[in-house]
Amino acid sequence: MSSAQAKKSSIDAHDLQETGKAVVGAAGAVVADRLKVETDARSSRAAVELKAFAVAMRDSTRSLEEQGHGVQADLLNEIVRRTDRLAAHLATSTTDDLVEDAKDLAKQASAFAKKEPALVIAGAFTLGLLIPKLLEAVADDS
Repeated sequence: MSSAQAKKSSIDAHDLQETGKAVVGAAGAVVADRLKVETDARSSRAAVELKAFAVAMRDSTRSLEEQGHGVQADLLNEIVRRTDRLAAHLATSTTDDLVEDAKDLAKQASAFAKKEPALVIAGAFTLGLLIPKLLEAVADDS
């Protein structure tokens, strides 16, 4: 192979590599955009579902109050308030906001696990005992 052919082959390989990088970059951008669209759609749906849940819980709260169960009604009202806040947050947040929230939550969970390792281990053990029973119950319902 002559030096001219080697140089042309090297240039062709470099062009091919650059084209490959451009294609991969474009595909990555398309995937990222698709993920953002899907996340926005799912968070909006979750917000609607949470709002419906809050409405149903408000009805339950009224029923509890009518039956004289004020303490339980107050507890349920707090759950409804938090559910409403979460629904509003999901409805107005961007994908980037939700990713940041997830990162913050992971940091908080990590800090809690470092501070309370025995509690985390006990919780994991309890979940390990409950999950097979839940799966069994779901399988029995099918």
